[in-house]
Amino acid sequence: MGIGNLADLRQREAEQAIGRPLSLTWDIGPYEHFNTARGFGVTFHQHHNPKWGACHIRLSKKLLLAPQTRQDGIIRHELGHVIDLLCTPGALDSWAAARGVRLPPQKQGELRADSIAEAVWGEPLRYDKDTVQSTCCGVYPRPAHLGK
Repeated sequence: MGIGNLADLRQREAEQAIGRPLSLTWDIGPYEHFNTARGFGVTFHQHHNPKWGACHIRLSKKLLLAPQTRQDGIIRHELGHVIDLLCTPGALDSWAAARGVRLPPQKQGELRADSIAEAVWGEPLRYDKDTVQSTCCGVYPRPAHLGK
C-alpha cells in the first residue's frame, strides 16, 4: 500500500473512532526537523496557508523509503497530535478512558499523541532500533530520553 493510501485509510479509521471528521490536509515536503535521523513527520496547527485545513501533516520524502511499519507508526502518531489539537481535552480524555486508555496531560504532547493512537487503533506504538515510531517492533512506551 502506498503511503498516500495508508494515510487516507488511517485518517478514515481515526475519524470513525472519534465519531467526527478531521479538518486535515497532508503533503510530502521539506522541513528542518527532517534533516535529523528521527525526523519523518510534523503536524501544524496554527498556520497561514488557506488551502490547509485546521491541521496539516507534512511527511518527509525519506518516509517513502521506510518500511511500512515505520510509515504506519509515524502516521498514527501524527494523527494522535491532530486529534489532540481538534478535540476538547476533557471529552477526549473521557473517550480514551472508555476505550481503556488513560491519556497523559496535554503538556506531555508526545506521550499523549502515542496514547491517543493507542486508543484509536487498540495497540500501542513502539519505538524501533532508531527510536522511531513503529507498529511492529521495538520498545514501549516512548523512551524517556526522547522527551514527553
